[in-house]
Amino acid sequence: MAVVRHHLDLLQRLHAEGATWVDLAAGLAAQGVTQSHGAALTGRRLTALIASVERQDRRRAAREAERLARADLVRPVCMQAPAKMSSPVRLAAELTRPAIADEKHAALSDTEDVIRRRSLEHIQELLKKD
Repeated sequence: MAVVRHHLDLLQRLHAEGATWVDLAAGLAAQGVTQSHGAALTGRRLTALIASVERQDRRRAAREAERLARADLVRPVCMQAPAKMSSPVRLAAELTRPAIADEKHAALSDTEDVIRRRSLEHIQELLKKD
């Protein structure tokens, strides 16, 4: 049934284009798809599996619609409409970097690249041969 469920759209499209269920079942059987007891897949069994998959999908959709209609349940976040933002997102005041006026604290505003370059220069000075 997993093969039928996975390829349901393709099977229905091929049938709509003129292939018979028997031909489709023979093609699946030739590729090694068998019934649960190991017998070759037949057209009748294929149509039964397709009907079963469609019935399960309809029931699943009906249960989901019924569940979403319940007022006592909260909808999952992924299904909720995004909230309108009144203002752009900003960091909290304690997380923002203060403006640095003196050179004593200027090293706090250096980028990682500047810090690395200073360290490299310091190491090169130590390793210079006189």
